[in-house]
Order: sequence, then C-alpha cells, then structure tokens
Amino acid sequence: MPPDKYPRRRVIAVDVDGTLLSHGCCNLALVAMLRNAKEDGFSLTLWSMGGEAYARSVAEALGLADLFDHIISKPGFVFDDAGWSWVRYTQILPIPAAVSEGAVGSLMVSGCPEATRPDSNPPGVSG
Repeated sequence: MPPDKYPRRRVIAVDVDGTLLSHGCCNLALVAMLRNAKEDGFSLTLWSMGGEAYARSVAEALGLADLFDHIISKPGFVFDDAGWSWVRYTQILPIPAAVSEGAVGSLMVSGCPEATRPDSNPPGVSG
C-alpha cells in the first residue's frame, strides 16, 4: 500500500471548555492520555474560543501549562489554499470520561473532587 500523501502529524490540539474542563472540573483521564502522548513524542496545543489568555489562565490554574507546547486562541480566520479540505487529514478523538457514569450525579452536586479543582478559578471557569 502506498504511503499517505499527508500522513497524520504527531500533533494534538485540545480544547478547554467541555474537553480539558467539564463543568469546571479537570478531566484527569484526558490529562493522563495527554501525558502519555507527550512521552510518545506528540506536540500538544491547548486552544480555546475564549482566547489565548483564557486558555493559558486555565492551564496555569490546573498546573498544566508546562504540558503544552503551545497555548493559543482558536483561529477566527484561516488562510489556506486547500480551503477546509485539509480537515480530512485530521481525526476528531472521543473525549475520555473523567469519572464513572454512576459518580457523575453526586460529583456535580457537591462540586469537583479536590484533585480536579483549580486553586483559583480563572474568569469563566466555575468550580
């Protein structure tokens, strides 16, 4: 089989709200996966529609800023000769469950477990 014209790059982009953070709690299962990927040579980018400052404040509050190679805003505009066809060379991965399904109800009522709660919540992060 011939090699892919554009093989998948060893780059992972991670969104903040709803991905790294869920209901203000850090997704520890995702963090573990990202640490493994980093050890395997992947480059990690944290991004958010909230902007670079917001993404950075969340990463710093969670003690994860050093995990990411880049912390950026999601782009508002893209110049690319391929238009949006480049996305066919990427893969959207499922977000790992942060907690077991049975624990979700009690967890959300009482807030985040201490290990997943940022020390001080950046603007827009509930906890």
